[in-house]
Amino acid sequence: PRGLRAPPAPAKEARPLLAPPRHKQSLGFEVAPLDGALALVASEAALPPDVAPVFEVLAGGGLALRRARPLAAGPAPVGPSRDGDGAGLVLPGPWLVALAAGERAALLGLLERWFPERPVALARLEPIGVEASAADLQRLLRWLP
Repeated sequence: PRGLRAPPAPAKEARPLLAPPRHKQSLGFEVAPLDGALALVASEAALPPDVAPVFEVLAGGGLALRRARPLAAGPAPVGPSRDGDGAGLVLPGPWLVALAAGERAALLGLLERWFPERPVALARLEPIGVEASAADLQRLLRWLP
């Protein structure tokens, strides 16, 4: 009969055309802001054994937790490392400028979470056995949102 309409078709669920950038995805572990400096190394062996947490940027842009933060001895929050000096990050090679796009995205995702302040002071990054000039580090930090 006239005036009757078919029920509206169910709305299609909107889906993004592109996946969110890797550094915006859930990491599967907590990354708390750092109080100290971040040591950038090419090998975990370059870090003192008491530095924690230590993450590794894997070839291709994956992330791995290599040393967890120490467990709290009481109700007070745990500092970012056993000695309060910050954390460590193992890069997939000894040259910061040689990181592939996915590896840089993973690195930037961690830096964004570790250092919420903007601008990030260059002194917060400490390359140890990694070729990274002050200009290289400043270029990297400019990518932080």
